[in-house]
Amino acid sequence: MGVDEVEVAESLGLGLLVEGDRLLGPLEAALDLVAVDRVRPLGRVVGQAALAARGLALDLHAAHVEIVLGLGVTAAGERRPGDGEGDEGAEREDGEAHEPRVAQPPRRGRPRFRRGERHMGRQSALLAARARFPPPRTMKVLRSPAALPPATAACIGAFDGLHRGHQALLRRAAELARRVALVTFDPHPAQVLLGPRAPALLQTPSQRERVCMSLGVDDLVLLPFTTTTAAMPPSEFVDAFLLEGLRPAAVVVGDDFRFGAGRAGDTAALARLVAPAGIPVDIVPVVRDDASGGKLGSSGIRAAVAAGEVESIWTALGRHYAVEGTVVHGAGRGRRLGIPTANVACPGALLPRPGVYAAALVVVDPGSPLHGRVWPATANLGTNPTFVADPGAPLSLEAHVLGVDLGDRLYDVQVEVAFLARLRDEMRFPGAAALRAQIDRDLAAAAHHHDAATMARVLPPPPLASREAK
Repeated sequence: MGVDEVEVAESLGLGLLVEGDRLLGPLEAALDLVAVDRVRPLGRVVGQAALAARGLALDLHAAHVEIVLGLGVTAAGERRPGDGEGDEGAEREDGEAHEPRVAQPPRRGRPRFRRGERHMGRQSALLAARARFPPPRTMKVLRSPAALPPATAACIGAFDGLHRGHQALLRRAAELARRVALVTFDPHPAQVLLGPRAPALLQTPSQRERVCMSLGVDDLVLLPFTTTTAAMPPSEFVDAFLLEGLRPAAVVVGDDFRFGAGRAGDTAALARLVAPAGIPVDIVPVVRDDASGGKLGSSGIRAAVAAGEVESIWTALGRHYAVEGTVVHGAGRGRRLGIPTANVACPGALLPRPGVYAAALVVVDPGSPLHGRVWPATANLGTNPTFVADPGAPLSLEAHVLGVDLGDRLYDVQVEVAFLARLRDEMRFPGAAALRAQIDRDLAAAAHHHDAATMARVLPPPPLASREAK
């Protein structure tokens, strides 16, 4: 593979998808666009070594890519008339989006790139324009331990948050087998074993599904977890769920994996119990937190969320932390101030520390015509002390979309609020005018966190056809 291609692929954050000495078809076509800052696969990211091991260079989930326009990485020479000119993909004032121009079939040979001037408007720089190539395979959702398709490697665990440690298991599974299954439990074991003392989870079930689809999971298996399940000895657990149930081609777990009653089973016991069936067990080492050097885990991420340290959490998750909820009617104070907000009800969600945040609003409701839209926003999480005197009032989450008045189109719609950066604590102001002046300062501060690179770390929902329930 030529030096130019390696440098481009690494600078764009790609898994190197190669066949011989060239980038593969869909991604090559994506890189052929004139204005490309980053190509983010929406499906499985498979590295060069994994491709060589699997021999499946053309059979990938990463055919869906997301192109972030406007930061000026341009193709050297051979510019076609109209490519990258104007505001393709820019938002109109009504909140809708023009369809982005899709690249022509890729040119053969080694693509060359140079750093160009910023030639697109701010709205374009913030917009992730989705270039649709052949769609990824549909992810199947199974709610019983039925036999998996042949050549499926199964990753097993609780998987709250699907952070980088969990993603390491998925990458290893993709190297071992043609298909990847994520096997987890519903409800989360802690909710059964600890009841009301269980910690709030980092994801709702629907968020988990969307992240699995974005990571290229073929089969999401939700094993029912009950007190009966919790009482199973390790051998019975393996017999019921693996040997007689899922029958995977391989099993991938973390080196701290435990299973069975009293967490009596470890990785050695798992390998011993499945060995008679010829099922190999691959053990993935612990992934370390970049900042602390300790184990990267869901508990540490929960603590960071609770402290409002949202700006650093994306490095652990590979995306910005987001909560899911439904837009409901509020008191209408924001609209009267000239700053309309979407009031998001998200009962049971793990919310960050109250305050004002640079944010993004994502429409995840499959029944909404706005499904898939991602807007830069600000979010206020608190009790509205300027208008509500009771310090014990319940918390409310309000999101203001920048530059777009959506009117009443979001009521009763499922959305996610992604937290990009903490701006300040919630404050009480002497009146509406002082509050509005501070909001204007907050909007200006938030704009510094709405650059294309940051917005590209906000996970949009996958295509609607990507899920199949069984």
